[in-house]
Order: sequence, then C-alpha cells, then structure tokens
Amino acid sequence: MKKLNYLFVCLVTLYVAGMYRYLPLMALAVLGLVFLAVSCGMSHYFRRNLSVRAMRHSDSVQVMTPLCCSVEVRNRGKLPINLFRIRVLSDYGPGTGQEKKYIYSDSECGEDMLIFELKGDFCGMMHLYMDRLQVYDYMSLFSASKKLREEVKIAVFPQERALHIELPSLCCQAYEYPREVVPADGAEAHSEVRQLREYHAEDSKRHIHWNQSARMERLMVKEYEKESDMRVSLHLELDGMGTAEVGRKSRFYELLSALVLGLLQKAAVVNVFWYDGQQKCPVGKEVSDGEQCRDVLSALYKMEENPGNRIPALEIYEPGKDLCGYFKLDLELKWYWEDVLIYQFSSGKTLYDEIMYKTFVV
Repeated sequence: MKKLNYLFVCLVTLYVAGMYRYLPLMALAVLGLVFLAVSCGMSHYFRRNLSVRAMRHSDSVQVMTPLCCSVEVRNRGKLPINLFRIRVLSDYGPGTGQEKKYIYSDSECGEDMLIFELKGDFCGMMHLYMDRLQVYDYMSLFSASKKLREEVKIAVFPQERALHIELPSLCCQAYEYPREVVPADGAEAHSEVRQLREYHAEDSKRHIHWNQSARMERLMVKEYEKESDMRVSLHLELDGMGTAEVGRKSRFYELLSALVLGLLQKAAVVNVFWYDGQQKCPVGKEVSDGEQCRDVLSALYKMEENPGNRIPALEIYEPGKDLCGYFKLDLELKWYWEDVLIYQFSSGKTLYDEIMYKTFVV
C-alpha cells in the first residue's frame, strides 16, 4: 500500500508539472520515480548479500520456560540493511498444527548475532523451522524474499516436580496391594533423616525444616535415607501414542517425570521400560537421577519421531529386575500396581494440583 501511495504521488506531481510546464516540479517527480526504481533494485541487492543460519540445530528447555535461540546474520554487501524479517514456524510433528512467528531486525556490514526468545507450550520434541527471509529497502517500499532451510529440534521437558509417594510396604518378600491416600501428616516417619540441605524446586514443601530455615535465612529441607538396594520398575503402556494429540502426550510426559522423580526419593533405581514393536521385546533404561529421567524422555521423543529407528541409549529389559512386581502407567494417566489401579489422574488443569499436593501411600 505504501508503494502504491508513493507511486500515485509521483505521477500526480509529474502530471501537475507537465500541465503547468514547471520544470523544477517535473524534475522532482522524475527523481521520485528514479528513487522508486533504485529502491526496488536495492531490496534485491540486500537479499542477495544477506544470509542467516541457526547457531545450534538441537537444544532443550523446560516447558513454558523461555529459550534463547541464536542466529548468525551475515551481510556481505557494502551497505547496512535497515530492516529484514525471518519467518519462524514451530510444530510438534506432522499433523500437529504450526505456529507462525516473525522476527524483525537490522544488520550492519559483516557478521552479527540475532537472539530471539520462544517457549514450548507442550512437552515433546518441538521442531523449529526458519523457512523464509524477507529484506526491505530503506523506505520499506519494496521487499525481496528467499527460502531458508534452517531447522532446530528442541526437546521440551516437563518441569521437575516430584510426586509425593510413600512406600512403607513395598519389598521383595511381601507386598500388600496399594491404596490411594489423601494427604496425611507424618508420612515421612517411615524413613530416617539423613541430613539437611538447601531447598530445590522439586522438593516437597512438607519436608521443609522451618526452624533451621529461620536460623539459616534460607529454606532447608530434610533429606531421608533411601533403601540403598531398593529397585522399583515402571512399565509404560504406549498404545495409541502415535495418534494421540499433543496435549494428551504432554500430560503423559509430565506425569511420567513426576512419578519417576517421586519414586527416586524412596528408591535407589527406577527401571523404566516399555515394549518396542520393532525389536519385539521390552526395552528401557535404569534411572537414578533427574538427568537420566530426561534421557528416558528424550528416548521416548525420538521413538515417537522415528518409530522405525532403534534408540542406542536403550537396553533390552530383563524381566528378572521386577521380581517383586512393577508399577504401570498408560496414556489415560492411570497408575497401576501390576493390574490393580492405584489412581487415575486428571487430564485437565487439575493435574498440576494432583502432582503437587496429593500424597500416595503404597
């Protein structure tokens, strides 16, 4: 629209100058038309000399947490560029719908760094595509564009929140079937306090030592002894994962992370496993800390993205590891002890409250 208005003004000026035979006005109109042609050529010149590329092609971030993405901008021309924009598309795989975002910036001659922020709304593997670069002349009358082929894969992990779980009766010699218990005080009486340490975001607020926190002027929590040789197993039922919508899979990953981190507060190792249709056998990984929990999530993301590929980080699962039984979690957010339902979690916004404020004794 700006270009048409400019052209209209130039033509009207030229018409008036010709009508009244006023040479200075005619010269001004001609200069305006020449500038219009120069601006068109300048946008193509800028496009030819400007290139952008992603600094990293893979990254990770926690859900709903801003991630800084770095882009290298190189202007090989002799003139600075006043304005350009990059079109950025993001999705969670085919059929999940794409979000569109435009990044605007300028560029001096030579190399520069462009940093922009984005955040993942769901857990899973997010794909970021920079597919189009558009460059403008100094008056923004004309623009020239070219295609880009920059892709960044971002693993979006859940926030590190641990489910509140007590395992007073879980052992290899005897087991009573589990039951869900509404939050109760004194659940930590089943374990002995090993030490006091500084509070972390994933810690239960019930374990805060308030007296010591007041003396130290920072939050301190009680850390309990674990059964050093206790190992629990978690079987994942992934039927329907390939066709599930993004929000449903995100809630499953969020609950899986919270469940594994909660079990790790009471056991030394959690064996997470599932059935691999390609290898025709159960596969999984031993998890003993938060980093290994993210490794399991990464493996699930990659398996979802490339169902036919083998994930090197996974091991063939040995059934003998769960002689005393196993937990089970499915896409319906149902948590079992073998075939006995412990609890079905909400599929809505109350899932956060259930993770943060409920306590389960099994």
